[in-house]
Amino acid sequence: MAARSIEYLKSLVRELAKLPDETEWVEFKCNNKQPQMIGEYISALSNSAALCERPKAYLVWGIDDETHKIVGTEFQYRKMKKGSEELEAWLSRMLSPRINFHFFEIPMDEGIVVLMEIPCAEKQPVRFSGVEYIRIGTNKKNLKEYPDKERELWRTFDSTPYELRIAMGGLEEDEMISLLDYSKYYDKLEMPIPRNRDKVLEDLQHEKFIQRNDAGTWDITNIGALMIAKDLKKFESLHRRSVRVICYKENSRLDAIREKEFSAGYAFSHEEIVQYIMTIIPQEEVIVEATRKSIVSFPEIAIREMLANAMIHQDFQQRGTNPMVEVFKNRIEFSNAGAPLVAIDRIVDSVPISRNENIAGFMHKCGIC
Repeated sequence: MAARSIEYLKSLVRELAKLPDETEWVEFKCNNKQPQMIGEYISALSNSAALCERPKAYLVWGIDDETHKIVGTEFQYRKMKKGSEELEAWLSRMLSPRINFHFFEIPMDEGIVVLMEIPCAEKQPVRFSGVEYIRIGTNKKNLKEYPDKERELWRTFDSTPYELRIAMGGLEEDEMISLLDYSKYYDKLEMPIPRNRDKVLEDLQHEKFIQRNDAGTWDITNIGALMIAKDLKKFESLHRRSVRVICYKENSRLDAIREKEFSAGYAFSHEEIVQYIMTIIPQEEVIVEATRKSIVSFPEIAIREMLANAMIHQDFQQRGTNPMVEVFKNRIEFSNAGAPLVAIDRIVDSVPISRNENIAGFMHKCGIC
């Protein structure tokens, strides 16, 4: 997210200045403003952040790299050009793949600090002017000179799950807690709600639902939001992940008679959705031993299982589609984003495979699957 409050940015600068040493994902400068140097550092810091499992890296002007004192800088990135091209545009053009870095100018008591926020490399190493860089300790090096680091970096891309990426970041504690229904989390696990909020935060961190960020504030992960959010629509990247249930009059999609969307986290909405479906599916009354009984068209256990699978095994990388349950007069269709992980004709007898293991693990812990 490009939007950052000035309070967040000041806190971030203070936290970075407290680091005992420069790290692979942070570089301090005073007034060095060579465009080539900046581009090489973007590549090195982005790749190193991925290796260190950090979502962001930082290049900071205005902090002494030896004493870590905030001293301010004369660097004015908005006025800098490379040839006739503005610095930001030139850097963006020279990077491959293009990453969404951001400059921030921060007025500190000690002077102006310029901070560049650099996202970690995700699917491939970030190159600048065709060259991939990496940090070895506090030194910037050509990645090709360190084949072990290169192999490790590619393994990192393969092992970073979507579930553990950030859904919303830079939150104060109260704001973060207000977005998650932690009381229902404890109810679902049949555990008492701790009286101490520190214990609540510890439990949510243990589940990988939340984490502290570099500025000392809080981030909510995708799994945290998807599992225990009060409202998924408050998360920009997840508002299309709520489950929609549509009921049709006959056996085609021409005449929908009702529709409902469930935007709470999956751990809570699963039961609610199942019960809603059971009330709208076709039913008939029969007499059994002189007692009138309602017989539903589909067994509840099958609906529970299909719904859980639609939630867990969707491809979160695909955009633009909600998990859907469509109720027709003669059938129910469950759909989600993503191709099946096994061949269609071997679904019944194949070894179970989970697309999203962290989500599957927590849903199993809750007794849903």
